[in-house]
Amino acid sequence: MSAHESRKKKTRPPVKILGLINPEEIFTSSSYLTLESDRGCVLVAGAAIDEALVRLLKAFFKKASAPHDRSEWATFLIEKQPVPPLGSFGIRAILCFALGLIEEEDFKAIRHLADTRNTFAHFAKTLEILSNDVPPIVIHGDQDAIKEAKAKLARLFENIRTIAESKLGDIPKLGESKHFSEARLEFMVTVATLLQAIATAERKVTEANANSTPHQ
Repeated sequence: MSAHESRKKKTRPPVKILGLINPEEIFTSSSYLTLESDRGCVLVAGAAIDEALVRLLKAFFKKASAPHDRSEWATFLIEKQPVPPLGSFGIRAILCFALGLIEEEDFKAIRHLADTRNTFAHFAKTLEILSNDVPPIVIHGDQDAIKEAKAKLARLFENIRTIAESKLGDIPKLGESKHFSEARLEFMVTVATLLQAIATAERKVTEANANSTPHQ
């Protein structure tokens, strides 16, 4: 079985997202992904999620060490070069979940994204994002409104792609259609949703830091 065929059979974990899609908000947080090929999109998305996890862990360690400043040791764990103890994307996700900083659904989605990123990073040939590379998003709400929001999001993504191609000319091509595949669109929506979830977790930790009373 080829690597391409095995990816088609990969099992996707369920991800539940409550509320309606806000296409403008998602577009704003992930529009940079439109300037990449499918391969570049996956690799950049992985880097963006990894950076978000780092920010979340730093916020947590700042709270955990209060009233003393132990940020130096937190930085050592997360960023010490050349190989930080918590330098792995997967390990950071596991730690965030174990500490209760992210929900189980988000954790499963991040692990799935990490697997997809590793697949795209270790094959020299060009790979396209397939539906099974994307953790499914179950959005609860008015289905007609959700469908309309996704269609608007697709137009936003494709419009910025067209503008970028006309101005830059050297970004990775999508082919004759100049349109993103449904899997690619779903992938970008998933990444933006996960980034929002991690940012919300970071904000909660930061607010808790501000409201907590230092120990005497």
